[in-house]
Amino acid sequence: MYFGPLPLYYESVWYGLAVGIRLIAMVLAGIITFATTRVEDLLAALCKLRFPYSMAFGVSTIFRFIPTMMGDGMLIIAAQEARGVNLRGGSIWEKAKNSVPIMAPLLVTTLRRTGELAMAVEARAFRAKPERTDLYVPRLEAKDVTVMIVLIALTLIFLYLRLQGYGAILPKEM
Repeated sequence: MYFGPLPLYYESVWYGLAVGIRLIAMVLAGIITFATTRVEDLLAALCKLRFPYSMAFGVSTIFRFIPTMMGDGMLIIAAQEARGVNLRGGSIWEKAKNSVPIMAPLLVTTLRRTGELAMAVEARAFRAKPERTDLYVPRLEAKDVTVMIVLIALTLIFLYLRLQGYGAILPKEM
């Protein structure tokens, strides 16, 4: 079968569909995780998993500043549109070209905020003592254990099915 001038094969359609579903599953899992998990819980969980505190702090800081960066981006977009920059119309190439007036101020704002954060962290003697005391320590509840058991069971079921050849596009050739 042909899709315009390009040949379209049955296997390639199924492979593309499988890869697309996997990507959507990963994106949805990330969105659900970060929409339902507080940053403080993420930091506490990483510390309980024995991550070095500086690494856990860095990861949690990245997720803490995503909404701030989105707000800055929306403010910059509004300012550029007030100046007459057409950001919504045109082809994909014109939109990419018109995104430069957004990316430059957003990068400068983010770098400035990063410098301020570094100074604030140093001013509070970050990593001055190796031991830490926590104000908030999450506890594992029955519903957490239930969700973990269900997710582990589903993972084992899906792993078994995958090893049996389900989910592979061409199981005999892979």
